[in-house]
Amino acid sequence: MTSLHTLLREQRGRYVWGVRAGDESLLSWQVGDPHLHLEPGRTPEGFERRWAELRGRWQVAVLDGRARLGGPVGDLELTAEGEDHEDADEHLQLLAGQALVDFDLEPTRLVLRFDLGCELEISGEYALVRASAGDDRVAEWAAGSGAPR
Repeated sequence: MTSLHTLLREQRGRYVWGVRAGDESLLSWQVGDPHLHLEPGRTPEGFERRWAELRGRWQVAVLDGRARLGGPVGDLELTAEGEDHEDADEHLQLLAGQALVDFDLEPTRLVLRFDLGCELEISGEYALVRASAGDDRVAEWAAGSGAPR
């Protein structure tokens, strides 16, 4: 498995887009130029189907924990406690279009800094981040695990 440090280093200077709260993760986003991802399959009724979606070169998801986004319109905190994240859209859309410039990857927290002033801190006892790249590399980081995985 690739380290999260390696995948984040590759993302420096690349633009974030498709930022979403909820939808199977606390927070997720795409990084890098979009491309069409196609996946063939079958419906439950047995019909052939092709799933199509836009993806970035990298996909990042905060699966659990606490995410604090600081930016020009104030701070936003998201937790996995099942809250309604609809009010978060204004804050989250400020992250879209920003480029990752720096990050701190520590045993108990991950801090991402972006070029237009946003800072995203991920922490919490059960914090879990998964990043993947278009070439099938996957990296995970879990708070308190001692070292990034």
